[in-house]
Amino acid sequence: LEFRRVLFRSHGPWRLWWLLAALLVIAERVATFAYFIPALIHMQRAAPGEPKEIEARFAAWRLRNGLRLAVQAVAWLAALQSLLMAARTHP
Repeated sequence: LEFRRVLFRSHGPWRLWWLLAALLVIAERVATFAYFIPALIHMQRAAPGEPKEIEARFAAWRLRNGLRLAVQAVAWLAALQSLLMAARTHP
C-alpha cells in the first residue's frame, strides 16, 4: 500500500525514476512471456535434423536475451535511484 502512495500520489523528484523502473520491468516481463519463453520451448522441441536453423535461432535469441537483461539492469538501477532520492527527501 505504501508503494501506491509513492508512485501515484507523489510529486517528488524520484517519481520519474520510479515510473521508468516500473515501465521497464513491465516491458521486460511482457517480452519474456511473449517471446523468450515460447522461443526457447520451440527450440527445445525442434526436430534434430535442423541444427543450422536452431543454431541461428539460438544466436538471435541469445543476442535479444542480452538486451533484455540490460533492460532489467537499467530498471533495477532506476528503482534504486528512486528509493535513494525518496530517502534523502523524507529521512
